[in-house]
Amino acid sequence: MRCSLHNKKYGSSLIEISIVLVLLSYTFYLAINYLQDLKANQKIQDLTSRLESLLIYSRNQAILTNKNIAVCSTIDGKTCYTGDAKQAKEWQLNWMVYEDIKNSDEDAKNVLYLSFNKAKFIQVDYNRGAIITFNNIGRCLQAGTFNINYNDGDSTQSYTITVSTAGRIRQSQQIDID
Repeated sequence: MRCSLHNKKYGSSLIEISIVLVLLSYTFYLAINYLQDLKANQKIQDLTSRLESLLIYSRNQAILTNKNIAVCSTIDGKTCYTGDAKQAKEWQLNWMVYEDIKNSDEDAKNVLYLSFNKAKFIQVDYNRGAIITFNNIGRCLQAGTFNINYNDGDSTQSYTITVSTAGRIRQSQQIDID
């Protein structure tokens, strides 16, 4: 008995192809959302770790050099940003570590380190103002909390960095419950 190739069906129907395409589209949609959340989380973790490291560096420099070391937000890398009261608390600008000669925010004579930030959608606020200073024994003169928030419309992430009066620096993640 001979089989005719013309009688057998080969391939897929239009309905089967449509179902596969819908399933693939949904899978790609879920993957893209997951990757966007992962990217947002990575950005805020990176910025938070950089700020925490900068504060630890500043405290250590204050102890090692036996001098007051200050950290502030800066635009030009030479002076601390001291705009209006609300904007002075916003630290998403560049950061500067300098030797605080007169306990003032005027011209920084001895800049130790500059950090340049290019993070979009990230808001960094410090509840104690524009400058944080560590004295020669590592104590913080303006103890407070940094709030780091990422919000691009799709994802929200937030972290806090707390600086105690003793100079201890702690990082924690805020978990949003929807």
